[in-house]
Amino acid sequence: MMNSINNLYKLVACVCIFFASNSAFSERNLMKDYYLGIQGGTHFLDNWSADVKLNETVNLRGKVDFSDRFQVGGFVGRQTKNARFEVEYQHGFYDIANITLGRIHSDSNGDGNYQVATFNAYRKVNFFKDFSAFLGGGVGWGRSTVSHANFNPHCDCFGSAQKDGFAYQGRVGLEYQFHKNHHFFAQYTFLHLDGPTGAGKNQIEYDNKWVSIFGAGYRYSF
Repeated sequence: MMNSINNLYKLVACVCIFFASNSAFSERNLMKDYYLGIQGGTHFLDNWSADVKLNETVNLRGKVDFSDRFQVGGFVGRQTKNARFEVEYQHGFYDIANITLGRIHSDSNGDGNYQVATFNAYRKVNFFKDFSAFLGGGVGWGRSTVSHANFNPHCDCFGSAQKDGFAYQGRVGLEYQFHKNHHFFAQYTFLHLDGPTGAGKNQIEYDNKWVSIFGAGYRYSF
């Protein structure tokens, strides 16, 4: 947890230094230009490793493999000549395909999801009249969950798990403005989530995770 907080502080400091050192905040660049949008795509959360403690005495490493992974989100913000600032909500989904505990591997079922709300800041770079790139990141709050997973009739080893905590991300993307107020974009995101935990007869603690996300979306400015 302390490592996550330290990484968060470093990310916030880098974002602040970057934008404070360029002209994005100068008065001559400020424009009353607000926007909202939607986005969706796939996240590459293929598996999630965990520490499993059986009857508070035996510690084993486990892993849950996922399938049918997708993500959706929405955002609202304000843009200047060279920057954008927004509030974003993202929701990712995944199904459990199989699980591993020690050397035992088994098909399984269940699901999970994550919810993330962040404040994002981007630097905008214009290429041509209608094409631009953006680079930045965001910090905020996230919740990750993994449902109960069937493993073995004699071992209720993978109980449900959930955790709230800091979430932060880095992002790069390309955007095409096909009308004065209408924009299409594609983006790649690295999102950090705290691993969910669960405490029952057997305890489980998933590792913290970096999730890569590829998505596309639409933005309307007004």
